[in-house]
Amino acid sequence: MSTKPDNDKITAVPAQPGFSRREFIAALAAAGLASRSPGLFAAGQPLNFVSYGGSYGKAVNTHLVMPFESSTGIKVEQGINTKLAPIKIQVMSNNVQWDLAELAGGDFLAGVREDLFEPIDTSIVKLDKVPDFAKHEFGIQYALFLSGIGYDQRVISDADAPKNWTEAYDMKRYKGLRGVSKHISDSSTLEAALMAVGVPIGDLYPLDVELAFESLRKLGLDNIFWYESNQEPVNFLTQQLGPISNIASGRMAIANRQGAQIGFVYDQLQLNGDYLVVPKGSKNRDEAFALMNFILNDDQAAVNWMTETTYTISNAHAVSVMPKDIADLLPTSPTMKGKYFQKDFEWWGENLNEVVVRFQQFIAS
Repeated sequence: MSTKPDNDKITAVPAQPGFSRREFIAALAAAGLASRSPGLFAAGQPLNFVSYGGSYGKAVNTHLVMPFESSTGIKVEQGINTKLAPIKIQVMSNNVQWDLAELAGGDFLAGVREDLFEPIDTSIVKLDKVPDFAKHEFGIQYALFLSGIGYDQRVISDADAPKNWTEAYDMKRYKGLRGVSKHISDSSTLEAALMAVGVPIGDLYPLDVELAFESLRKLGLDNIFWYESNQEPVNFLTQQLGPISNIASGRMAIANRQGAQIGFVYDQLQLNGDYLVVPKGSKNRDEAFALMNFILNDDQAAVNWMTETTYTISNAHAVSVMPKDIADLLPTSPTMKGKYFQKDFEWWGENLNEVVVRFQQFIAS
């Protein structure tokens, strides 16, 4: 857990004449002060951080952004974005408005190929607690998500709930619409369609796109509610627009704490992960890396965020001190072994544009 440093430690890294802002922030991070000492940063223009909206964005704000603001004095403006295109436009026009962004893996790898991100400044961002798989030269995979089959418990009892995607796609057994994401690069839309026709979870890649389309045709395009945002499956199920939807476990957990009755199947899951990146040319580059450092290293903030969302943050020490009932639901738990597939972002990075175009043509047909 984070502890407040004593006054001697706070004054151990003074701002001296000729000591640049970047050097000052790096020195604070190295001393462990960048996430714990209010007022050490000069007030400037707000740091713009774009992430997801809905209950996820609120949890990020409550447990990550607000504590960072309190401990550093840096004002953060939080916005909503899930796409690479606006970042590319900003970088290419030399008019970067966003300082820290959260991107899905496919968009992250595409952005790396197009040289859109600043390399991680390890003089500011400490990576001691970050697992090796989450480290990249131009971004950190900071959050791990499980998504899978969600169902309306008012319509389907837990005893009668589908156990896999084949059953979830059975229109005779479960009447009504299915909630399916339009954003195929960061959801399990195609992978779930393949599992529904019997493709084993370990044999999904390289994706058989035509077979996935055929599976969706079998389900029936008229039986699909195409959603655009990660909050929509919650609304879809709570408003009883249909009995079954793909949904993120964290969205389900937050909704149920607020009174929803959504069941979740902990099998045939997708493990996904979003990256934190600093767009190339950020006007608040060093402060952006300071926020990244806070998110990755403040144990208490990470524990609070994981407890509310059941998403996993890339802080190995914080994960190790989680309450057992929450830890057992995280993808890092031994109980989850074999129950999820990991999104192959290398495949998606290479095939993204072609497959998205084919998918848009498919659903419009």
